Amino acid sequence: MKYMLCSILAFLFSTAHADTFKIGSRNLVYIPAPDGFSLVTSDMEMVNRMFKHLVVPGNEPLAYYIPNSQIASAKSGSMPTFTRYFMVTVDDSFKKPTIGVKDFAKVKEVYKIELNNIIKEVKEKVPAFYKKASEDISVEFGQNFEVNMIKMFPLELHRENINSLSYSMYMNLGGVDEPGYIGAVYTFTILNVSGKVVFLYCYGLKNDIEWTRSASKAWEDAILSGNNPAPQLSMNFDETKDSTDTMKQFWKDPVFRTLIIVFIFGLIRSAFKSSE
Repeated sequence: MKYMLCSILAFLFSTAHADTFKIGSRNLVYIPAPDGFSLVTSDMEMVNRMFKHLVVPGNEPLAYYIPNSQIASAKSGSMPTFTRYFMVTVDDSFKKPTIGVKDFAKVKEVYKIELNNIIKEVKEKVPAFYKKASEDISVEFGQNFEVNMIKMFPLELHRENINSLSYSMYMNLGGVDEPGYIGAVYTFTILNVSGKVVFLYCYGLKNDIEWTRSASKAWEDAILSGNNPAPQLSMNFDETKDSTDTMKQFWKDPVFRTLIIVFIFGLIRSAFKSSE
């Protein structure tokens, strides 16, 4: 009995460690791995060396997920090859407040109103981010690595409900050793999990648009089903930001950093060229 109890406790601890994340001072959010994918852990040296150069200040990555088929390779110290992956982040602005249903509706409206304007601003700054990340990765791995964004094609919002807002985007990425370009696609979801706002990313190649959308929806459903519903009222939220104009400015930085994250992670399309 004692052995069985210890085994159960060990299992519960390992599950909590892998799937539960602390946001803010004390809030725990349960985020299971997407179906068919596994959490990138500290023993996956090469993958972590790549991801560490793709972090945008002010936007904390909570977890990355790569295909189950590549886990053994990642743990052996090799650089795995994959074309689909997931990521979840939280912006510094969202760590402290607990966002209620009413205020999250405002967040979504700001995203819808401001998205195109912020995309234009991001377009101007992305080349510098790509250049810096390419240089850092070249130094890290001791080889010439260069990639840039040739073009991007934002699509219309395709899903919205009380807890989330989702859209997809195509990107054409060019590399120094790649003729033409690499076509990539991602689906991005802003999600309110028990009052904590997180960002979900699902990446694939250009023909994976429907997969990124369905996989994102399945992941969103799994996350929401494992957590309590978002509260009706917000906590630690500045009510002076209630006007539309002030709200726009308040949420602009998280939106901006989120889009930079989206484009920079397109680098992995060139780093991991082979399909699964």
